[in-house]
Amino acid sequence: MINNSPYMQNPREPDRGVGGSKIKKLLKWLMLALVVTIVAIGGFFGYGYTQRGPNQEKLLKTAREAYPNDARYVSFGANYMFAVSSSFNVDESTMPGVQLLISTGLTDLKIENFEQLFDAAITAIQPISEIKPNENGDVKTYVKKTLLPDLKKNLGGDIKVKYSMPGKFRVATITVHKDGKLVRQLHIQGGAHPVMVAAKENSDAYYEAVSTLIGVEDATSKDELEPIKKLIESSVTLAQQGKIQELFNGGSAEFKEKTNVKDLTAAVNNAKSFLSRNIVAPGGTILGNAFTGTLTFNSTKKEEVPGLGAVHLTKVDGVWKLNGLSLPAPKK
Repeated sequence: MINNSPYMQNPREPDRGVGGSKIKKLLKWLMLALVVTIVAIGGFFGYGYTQRGPNQEKLLKTAREAYPNDARYVSFGANYMFAVSSSFNVDESTMPGVQLLISTGLTDLKIENFEQLFDAAITAIQPISEIKPNENGDVKTYVKKTLLPDLKKNLGGDIKVKYSMPGKFRVATITVHKDGKLVRQLHIQGGAHPVMVAAKENSDAYYEAVSTLIGVEDATSKDELEPIKKLIESSVTLAQQGKIQELFNGGSAEFKEKTNVKDLTAAVNNAKSFLSRNIVAPGGTILGNAFTGTLTFNSTKKEEVPGLGAVHLTKVDGVWKLNGLSLPAPKK
């Protein structure tokens, strides 16, 4: 039988009643709340990310301006700088590639291992080749896979790690306590020149180095460094070639008052055996118009101890000039 009722030919959907309407409204509100939450979370992280730029500039400003009366040590090999007070010397010759902040009161210091170094209240600063430049993820990888296993093996004790993002780049702070006493404080910093600062405790020297670490490209004195390096190289070359008069003529007025061609010739001749070696200028301190750098005279013969010298420069009328040259002499 065919039913011609229009109602039967167009059957309506079953009536879900009032309950179905409430469920629809609830789902709509849940979806809206989810969207708002996602946007809020995205905004939070977006805000945090955009703040890293201004925060990074604040860090750089602090690094440039803190401790204005202290010299800045520049490592030519690592391409970073940090402040060092007048009560400390920086040694980059004892452990090549590592800058040691040594109290001026310590003399005849012999370092055979890192424990002796830290027991002498020395702060060590060194680049970290395992961390790629500007790779924040590498900081955690280095700490977890390299640093922590090494600390556990050699020190043990209670090791704590704290990560932070004070600017664009990740920082790790590691402390090691044994018998309730702090025995190691470490600062790992990513960025263009990944670096580690290590000391027995959070000393003034440690804090000053950490707070003023800066890449040479961001330093106030960045434009001074290339002329300084070139002058050091040319001065050493003239000494090696025996061009004493030319070396003397290029010096500052103060340099010419302190020495003469005869004495300078005698010093160069006395250092001939060292001048034939591989000479490295690892870095030096710059303060105002004065620069003092170290010269290391490395030998290819293991039995020969490296020779040490120094170079002093001064800036006169916008030009850097030789102001002093100290060369090693053979032991008698």
